[in-house]
Amino acid sequence: LMIDAQVRSKDVAALRLRIGRAFLREGQAGPATALLSQVEGSLIKEERLALAEYFLVAGDPFSAARFFDAAMKSGMARTASLLGRYGEALALSANPEGAVAAFKESLALDDSKPRVRLNLALTLANLGRLDESKIETLAVLKVEPENEKALSLLKALGGSR
Repeated sequence: LMIDAQVRSKDVAALRLRIGRAFLREGQAGPATALLSQVEGSLIKEERLALAEYFLVAGDPFSAARFFDAAMKSGMARTASLLGRYGEALALSANPEGAVAAFKESLALDDSKPRVRLNLALTLANLGRLDESKIETLAVLKVEPENEKALSLLKALGGSR
């Protein structure tokens, strides 16, 4: 049916956009992503953000980072939450410097997110910036003293509270 409709339509991109949006409205992110990724230039910022989240959860951080970036460039507000997720995508897609910048911007907007701070600490450690990583890890433990990941990272960094 889809192939037949594409053959009959004079504007395949518009058809993909309409069908992809319908899938997105129905909560079917996989099929929506397959279609909307092909018409990226026609998407509104919220659709770009939805695709970014889908790709991040699906294990494709490279595509996620691309769609997060596109969402922000199209006018999506740079919220602490959005920047934290963007940082995760960047860290997982081998762009640690970009991830550090995104995590720091996120924390500047809202420093009450231990997950973002821990991701910053881990990224800094991976970059060999151990002193900075230790400072961020200790800040996580100040808020969440039993955070196992932070405790493990602090131990790996050779530090103590």
